[in-house]
Amino acid sequence: EIATRLAEAGVPMLYVEKAMACSMRAADAVLEACHKQGTVFNIGVLKRFDTRWRQARALIEGGEIGQPKAGVHYASTNLMHSHIHSIDAFSYLMGDPGIVAVRGELLPRGVEIRDNRMLEDYIATYQIAFANGVDAWNVPAGHWELEVIGENGAVRLVNNGMRVSLRKMGSPEDPSPQGVLQHTPWYPLPEWEEVSVPSVEPNSPVVTCLEDLLDAHESGRPSIANADVTHSITEACIAVAESHQRGGAWVELPLENRDLYAFHA
Repeated sequence: EIATRLAEAGVPMLYVEKAMACSMRAADAVLEACHKQGTVFNIGVLKRFDTRWRQARALIEGGEIGQPKAGVHYASTNLMHSHIHSIDAFSYLMGDPGIVAVRGELLPRGVEIRDNRMLEDYIATYQIAFANGVDAWNVPAGHWELEVIGENGAVRLVNNGMRVSLRKMGSPEDPSPQGVLQHTPWYPLPEWEEVSVPSVEPNSPVVTCLEDLLDAHESGRPSIANADVTHSITEACIAVAESHQRGGAWVELPLENRDLYAFHA
């Protein structure tokens, strides 16, 4: 409500804390107001503004891992408070290709959403289908890490992005297995080889986000976490709750249920 009213009042720039809204009906209103008024918008999904995550995106865009094939996120964490970061991070690293479908569940599995309202920010897990053909999964365990796996390698953000790890596939060894039954096919597999990645100077993602907001306002270009991108990520998060309501079924986007309320403080 606050973001919508400020945009309608003609405020030229908005820095909004995530999530954008708790329902798609409300998110639609924010998006419409920003479009109508030309309001420049950024949201606090700060991995987009962190130098290490930008380095990881540059490695992927530069073809260091080949064509992206899959993504894996590790952490047992809340849907709206934290998975908006993980889903947004996948989208950002792959150049924001768009999301076509989502499925997932809330944990514990017996959680019920009553009267179309999720009144607690539950732990969640998901599978996201991106428009570029890449699927990304959450594994609800382990420390907060995220990896994009390509045809020739993988980029991993270690310890919540404190370090960028790049691994590439080396050449397989000469196949000469001992004791392998003749009728059992055996194929040499390439080994993962760690590739040195230069360290980058940590920055303040909040300051960088605000600088991007101002530069986008002055130049007329889209901001990095603009209302359209944020609207898409918010929709994917809420679609996880909708999938849970449907027993974990795939939910195609755009989401039909615009009034499903997913609590977030």
